[in-house]
Amino acid sequence: MPKIRCRDGINIYYEMEGEGRPILFLHGWSMSSSVWRYQKEDLSRQFKVITLDLRGHGQSDKPRGEYNFDIFVEDLNHVVNTLALNDLTIVGWSMASFILVRFFLRYPEQISALVFVGGTPKFVADKAYRHGQPIETVTRLEQNLRRDYDNYIRDFCSRLFISGEDINEEISKEIWDLLFDERFPPPDYVSISTLKAIAKEDIRDSLAKINLPTLILHGSIDKICPPGAAGYMARNIPGAKKIIFNGIGHAPFLTQPGVFNKCIRRFMEQSQKGEGVN
Repeated sequence: MPKIRCRDGINIYYEMEGEGRPILFLHGWSMSSSVWRYQKEDLSRQFKVITLDLRGHGQSDKPRGEYNFDIFVEDLNHVVNTLALNDLTIVGWSMASFILVRFFLRYPEQISALVFVGGTPKFVADKAYRHGQPIETVTRLEQNLRRDYDNYIRDFCSRLFISGEDINEEISKEIWDLLFDERFPPPDYVSISTLKAIAKEDIRDSLAKINLPTLILHGSIDKICPPGAAGYMARNIPGAKKIIFNGIGHAPFLTQPGVFNKCIRRFMEQSQKGEGVN
């Protein structure tokens, strides 16, 4: 299996297919790189597509200890340098929004464009930010995970999709197989530690510093990260482009892969031409 060994000895699993400008995809909370199957199969015909399992997830090593975004950023930087990726576009789903922004702030020379999918600058709502989850919901989720991990981690992940969402029936079973394959779920200590990091994270003040071509993709009925989060990010990232998938929940790259991939292709073409560059 292709793995990259980080400085602390932890191995990060990755896959790389295709040739051309590189696009690196980062999965969300408690998921794995297998969720990007439809992007890897399609976009690798035109681009070099890299997917990886974050530390603690999928086929990467799962050490005990704290999981936070500084650690994820340093792992990502090691992967990018080891693979010698230049002119890199990074696509981050949900929780990975925090990794994208932190990575940009620390290593701006490594990347040329950003794509946020179902993202948010702050997962927990407060009086000044209404587009997150109530802290009570997050606290209850942590308590439930500690009490009955296998049941509640699957229950939460099933909420990625909304009743009545426009999903192609032919790929419906495939989607579930991708989400709940042998790589799912990570150990309970990984999910709980990462959830704590998510609950504390707030990157709102950093959005205005982003000076790269940026694309924001979001489902109109996303219940994990409400669509208002996409609007907030679009207003605060200079020059950002926003596309809303009507009638779609938290994972448009799975439920509408053809349209999603078309958006990525168009954005890659525009960013190469310098359109939207600040």
